[in-house]
Amino acid sequence: MPSRQTIDPRAHATLFAALLLAASLTACGDREGAAGGAGYAGAGFEDGGDAPASITVDPCALLTREEISEQLYLSVPLSQREHYSTPEFGVEGTVADYGASRACAYRFESRDSVGNGPTWHSDFDLLVFPSNAIALPEDKREPIAGAGPDMFKERGTAAAYYVVKGGLAVSVTRFPGRGEDGEGGPDAGRLVLLRHIAGRLP
Repeated sequence: MPSRQTIDPRAHATLFAALLLAASLTACGDREGAAGGAGYAGAGFEDGGDAPASITVDPCALLTREEISEQLYLSVPLSQREHYSTPEFGVEGTVADYGASRACAYRFESRDSVGNGPTWHSDFDLLVFPSNAIALPEDKREPIAGAGPDMFKERGTAAAYYVVKGGLAVSVTRFPGRGEDGEGGPDAGRLVLLRHIAGRLP
């Protein structure tokens, strides 16, 4: 059953600070120190590349509330979904700027309720940053079933999912997956969102 536990807002700040640090290390002039000290790779993208000097993309405009709500509902196990009174979710996003990165911290809750509150509520994060500052080595980038080479994921249960387009990259962290027997497989909903994001990136 989906968890009703929420994430402490301080966790958002920790995540974004870590990603910003990785971006700064990769993009700074001391490339040797960045590569040796952090072990992060922008491999596959030239240093500097065509990454913008600053991010002007609104991270909360890369997905609509309806798109998010639809994929959240499909991530609810079918056995539970049948008991939901509505497939709709309330979704709110808050923009935050972190130097060369821009983030959207999302909070969501089901319109279906139990007791005095939503049946399911939680959060996830979306981060836009220069594509030459991806804090994930090439050998740790996992393919996503049905996606091209411009989309990949990390290993692990709290994995980030990435899409790259030109000088920009976007990561989506902690968005729920579908069950193993869900339509299209566990990453199907995440892949739908990455494709929407790619379509709206400049």
